[in-house]
Amino acid sequence: MICAFLNNMTFDGFNPYRIFRGGLDWEVPDPNNPWAFIGYWGDHQVIYLQKLLERQNELDKDFLNKALATKLFSSAAVPYRIKDFASILKNPRDTIAFDREASNALIKAAKERGGDAKLVASKDGSIALVTLTQKLLQIVISKAANLVPGGGIWLNTQRPEWNDANNALAGWGLSVVTSCYLNRYLTFLQTLFAQSQDKSFTVTEETALAFKALTEHFAEYENYTGSLSAGQLYDFVCKSGLIFEKERNSLYNNGFGKDASLTKDEILRGITLIKAAVVYTVRLNKRSDGLYHSYNVLVPGENSFGIKYLQEMLEGQVAVLSSHLLGGKECVDLLKALRSSRIYEQRQNSYMLYPNKELPKFEEKNNVPASDVQNLKEFLDRSKGIVIGSDQNGCFHFNSSFLNARVMQEFIQNLPDGMKPSAEEEKELLSLYEKTFNHSSFTGRSGTFYAYEGLGSIYWHMVSKLLLAVQENVDAAFASADSQMAKELASIYYDVRSGLGFNKTPQLYGAFPQDPYSHTPSMQGAKQPGMTGQVKEEVITRSGELGVRVEHSCLAFKPILLRKSEFKEGLSLEFTVCGTMVKYILSGQDKIEVETDVGKVERTSTSLTPQESQSVFARDGRIKGIKVFTTLKESLV
Repeated sequence: MICAFLNNMTFDGFNPYRIFRGGLDWEVPDPNNPWAFIGYWGDHQVIYLQKLLERQNELDKDFLNKALATKLFSSAAVPYRIKDFASILKNPRDTIAFDREASNALIKAAKERGGDAKLVASKDGSIALVTLTQKLLQIVISKAANLVPGGGIWLNTQRPEWNDANNALAGWGLSVVTSCYLNRYLTFLQTLFAQSQDKSFTVTEETALAFKALTEHFAEYENYTGSLSAGQLYDFVCKSGLIFEKERNSLYNNGFGKDASLTKDEILRGITLIKAAVVYTVRLNKRSDGLYHSYNVLVPGENSFGIKYLQEMLEGQVAVLSSHLLGGKECVDLLKALRSSRIYEQRQNSYMLYPNKELPKFEEKNNVPASDVQNLKEFLDRSKGIVIGSDQNGCFHFNSSFLNARVMQEFIQNLPDGMKPSAEEEKELLSLYEKTFNHSSFTGRSGTFYAYEGLGSIYWHMVSKLLLAVQENVDAAFASADSQMAKELASIYYDVRSGLGFNKTPQLYGAFPQDPYSHTPSMQGAKQPGMTGQVKEEVITRSGELGVRVEHSCLAFKPILLRKSEFKEGLSLEFTVCGTMVKYILSGQDKIEVETDVGKVERTSTSLTPQESQSVFARDGRIKGIKVFTTLKESLV
């Protein structure tokens, strides 16, 4: 899966729309289809790859170590080209050019030669292969180059993140969510490279130059602990953006260049510096109520950038709990704050994506008090009310045809010279328009629709992500021998779990409780049945509850979250791992009994050997069954 993931990553560090049996796929603009759009997502890429890397490291650490220096991976030839940084600054909602000619040629070639025709080729026509180091660092470059310190990762690739109800954030949005996941990714890379026996690693020349340039850029801010000024923030972001632009242009114009190398020390220094800025960003986004911001908005000015905060969201809490940044007590404090926040929904005993609210009624919108137009009196007289005019009650209203500030600006530019506002008046109009409509805080249907991923909705996939994040922190606290904190987190885990559908009556859940559903709107039952991502997370958490683990390539059984009440008739519990039957038996002694094709083996541990584990993973039939005798003495519940 790691190979499939990385083989379909573009050479500039992004993942395509879809990977399927026939290869990779990308979206194609269609003027007749308003839903046809192009762009790259970010949070999925980082956290999904990271979890695959972690699992691979548990299963077979040698594979990753060898792959760091071995050319194994291809790259997707997606016909998108990210525009130059000046264009991104001008309009971050329009940042990717689509090469229709290249798209048609790639699709035609794939029909003739197969899916490999959609991969980046070397100059001799063969598939260009790069090392795992190249792939891992290119993701670092693409994310670090868009980091706004204190704000998050700039969402300037035309797509929102996990929750597409926040689609309006694509452009000026900043993701604290991806910053959290990036911290986990960078922490893993630090350990991976530090433990490698190699002293240097092969990458392409473009990647080596970009990574070194970003390292020195971040080093300039290494000792800066306060908030950056608006001007400093602008300078930082611009320099990062130009470094990435230079690398992209080289890749777009010439493809992969010649090989270069980065030493282990160079890689570790760069990762450490970038990680420090990421940690600073996440920490700065802790709110006064104990929660964390999820997304922010970048506010442009004259050679300056500001950061505007948005409402609290469940997504950010899940991300920071998954970031590997918080200690046990910090996790408990955050989860308690979440339970007492506006996100908690008492009726379903669960968590909404964001606090519910009542939207203003029609007559309450587009109202500008007379006191707010005092500086525009001369313009109002000249323009005869066609931009902003008053009603019979003396209240002012903007022209109803203005969909947004850009439309208003275009309208103003086409006014006769005698009616046009001065530069100061236009600035005042834009400021007043934003004050009236607050469009910079508009996130999409998440803030304007009810149901689906909108207002008042519990989105069950995100709740199951929360459950998994809490479980990971239970494991971390237990591994650090902090039994008291582990028990407290375990109690919170089961509190979150108690709000899931299978614990409810059909009347409360609004459907058959064992069936997966997308979401539950406020004061309604579950809606939109289907196999959502919730199923994936709950398969993982159930495996965790049963204590199924892989440690140093060995399958182990350590049920620290398993309740005694789950044992059949108080004695046993059965499940399968990779098709092999496992039976837990309550006992006065912890031991394991493995039935193989040549007999039974009994040991005073609860782990398989590497050879036995490999047989289970390979489903080769040599392991007929496993009995785990457990005292449950380490169970936290």
